[in-house]
Amino acid sequence: MNLFEKIIYVLQYEIERPKSYGLFHIGCILISIILLLFLVKRQEKDHEKSLKRILYIYGYGSLILEILKQVVWSFNYDSIMNIVTWDYQWYAFPFQLCTTSIFVSIICIYLKKGKLRDSLLSYMAFTTILGSLATAIYPESCFVRTLLINIHTMYLHFGSLIVSLYLLMKKEIDIKF
Repeated sequence: MNLFEKIIYVLQYEIERPKSYGLFHIGCILISIILLLFLVKRQEKDHEKSLKRILYIYGYGSLILEILKQVVWSFNYDSIMNIVTWDYQWYAFPFQLCTTSIFVSIICIYLKKGKLRDSLLSYMAFTTILGSLATAIYPESCFVRTLLINIHTMYLHFGSLIVSLYLLMKKEIDIKF
C-alpha cells in the first residue's frame, strides 16, 4: 500500500453502528440547535457577507466530505492477500436529492442577488429541507459502521437543515404561494 492508500484505510475506521436517538444522533441534534440559534440570534453588520460565509462553510465542507466518502467507499483492502482494489459504488453517485444542496450552496456563493440565486436558495429552503428533516428524525437507514460516513451524513443533512432554516428565519426567501 502506498501512502495515499494508507490514509484511505485509516479513514475507513469502523465503529459500532450508531442508533437513532443514541449518543451520536442526539449530539448532532444538540449541536445543530445551538448552531442555528447562534446564527439566527447574532447581529450581523453585513447580512450578505454572513450568508455567503455560511454557504461557503456548508458547501465546501460538504463537498470535501462527499469526495472523501466516494473515495472511502471505492477503496477495498484485503489484509490477508495484501491487495488493494478500487471499485466505484455507482449507487452512491453524488447527484441525489440530499447532495444537491452541496452544489446549490457553492453556486450561490458566486452569484449576485437576483432571480437565479433567489430561485436556488428557495430550492434549498423548501426542497432539500425535506431530506434533511427525514434524516434528522429517522437516520437509521443512513448510519453505517464507518465513522467518516456517519460524520458525512450528519454534516450534510443537519447542515442543509440549518442552512434551510436560516434562510427562512432570516427572511432571505420570499414566501409566495
